[in-house]
Amino acid sequence: MIARLWSELLDTPIASRDANFFEMGGNSLLAAVFAERMRACGRAFPGMRIFERPVLSDLAAALASPVQATLGPAVIPVRRRQGGTNVFFFPTGTGDYSYTFELATDMDSSIGIYALPWPDSLDGVDLDALARAMCEAMMCVQPAGPYLLCGYSLGGLLAHAVAAHLLRSGHPVSFIGLIDVPTGSPYQENGAPKTPRNFILRSIRSKAAQKSPEALEQAVDFIHRARTWAMVDIIEQGRSIGLLNPPAERTSAEMAIAWERSFGFLQAASCYRPGPESMSIEIFQATLQEHHDAPPSPAWNEISPSYDIHTTHVDGGHEDLMNVPETRRQLAAALSRRILLAMPERELAG
Repeated sequence: MIARLWSELLDTPIASRDANFFEMGGNSLLAAVFAERMRACGRAFPGMRIFERPVLSDLAAALASPVQATLGPAVIPVRRRQGGTNVFFFPTGTGDYSYTFELATDMDSSIGIYALPWPDSLDGVDLDALARAMCEAMMCVQPAGPYLLCGYSLGGLLAHAVAAHLLRSGHPVSFIGLIDVPTGSPYQENGAPKTPRNFILRSIRSKAAQKSPEALEQAVDFIHRARTWAMVDIIEQGRSIGLLNPPAERTSAEMAIAWERSFGFLQAASCYRPGPESMSIEIFQATLQEHHDAPPSPAWNEISPSYDIHTTHVDGGHEDLMNVPETRRQLAAALSRRILLAMPERELAG
């Protein structure tokens, strides 16, 4: 059934169990359509499952075994390139790694791309421990360096932590790409939320404040009523009146779990301070810097004099980098240029 639906959506025969949905032309819109068609066929199908398991045989195995389906994969192949150096992308502060799939479509086709999801639980995990786990997962795909790493938004802090761990362990790192990444959590100064409920309600207020005074007034009233609600009820009610806009294919229960995991990462990020390790950092910075409730964090070149920093400016705002096609293409082209320059000479010569 999966192969038939893929064939219909992608308008091409599916001849191999190793077929990768995104390598064959799939994108996030087609992934959402596929999830809807699976549910229409009577199959329980979480919206993110195809991003977690884009290879046909892996997806089929996950659906055949409900227990296996709950165990996230170690590394997700976005675009495989035999024998070449790969770029590993890390999830954002909300756990979203799906941005990698859209970005990959506009990047140089010679570059192999993998995404690393968070582990199942982030309770009590600090960023250094998470970095060690990510390194172990990467080495299952690529046992030796040089490693190329990239992170968007707060996910760039995790990319930095992974790079620091690799360098301290004697593994070469030839590319650290930070896409509009602060040097710390926006809550370092104001204090991190104490509970997942507090986290989601503060996010609702912050987003509403950026829209209009009327939206902020609506949000304040909603927050007053929702202080004792369960996470699922906050998401359900917030969704119904437009204060929350999660992906349509994801249920409120799925989003509650996502928010709780994001809260765990936020706690880890709030305690992380980039160290003084000598490293080269590629910064891709949005030209439009939106205002936030929290004070700005210091620039990366203020953290350590041993950082060798190259900055590329990309026209647009933070969310435009992934959500506006022209801005995303500009970012992908800049990323590709800098990644190709960082690749080992033997690969470029080949």
